[in-house]
Amino acid sequence: MLGRWLRYAASQPPTRSAADLSDWVSTTFLGRDLLAPGMPWMTFPAMRWLRSYLRPTMRVFEWGAGGSTVFFARRVAGVVSVEYDPDWCAAVGARLRAQQLGNVELRYLPPEPGAADRLYLSSGPQFAGLNFGRYARSVLEYPDGAFDVVLVDGRARLGCVVNALPKVRPGGVLVLDNSEREDAAEACALLANRGWSARHFTGPGPSSRWPAFWRTTAFFGPGRGGARG
Repeated sequence: MLGRWLRYAASQPPTRSAADLSDWVSTTFLGRDLLAPGMPWMTFPAMRWLRSYLRPTMRVFEWGAGGSTVFFARRVAGVVSVEYDPDWCAAVGARLRAQQLGNVELRYLPPEPGAADRLYLSSGPQFAGLNFGRYARSVLEYPDGAFDVVLVDGRARLGCVVNALPKVRPGGVLVLDNSEREDAAEACALLANRGWSARHFTGPGPSSRWPAFWRTTAFFGPGRGGARG
């Protein structure tokens, strides 16, 4: 772990790597609440890129409410956030109200009993016999091209990616967290086969003892390639 941090520090400006180490320690070992500072649970390099990419006129859709919901709400015109856990959804809603962030449509969509297409299943053993079909298809309720940014960081991620593709506006971006994981390989391959280009952000992230380092990837549709920041 120490060796990886040293290599990461050598690849970053000193003030940046020091700030990342401080945020990692405070959120991982000192109990700092990610909701308070509005810190997404993704890699620090991805957070920095998003800060430079987001604009006040943008609209965001995300699967997985949390610090990212606060983060986006402070920076864009509107956010739709879908969450399956009732207690966490309530905590996020309370924090949004406390910070007077009224531009979020926070939706509680729990898994449902019964079999479903594999796109809508979760690998978590606690979700055996349940499916996330309604959760993953919720984005279909919005017009095509409705969102500048779609973040996939919840359950049934392959199903979420499949349904999200037409909802990303031309020039927009789809962000997939934990894209290095084996269960994300099919989603990454799907995007690549459809001509979406990838920009990877590998590094440490908050509130994570292991792995402290992972990868968040921004995907851009055919012909969109570049990205600010």
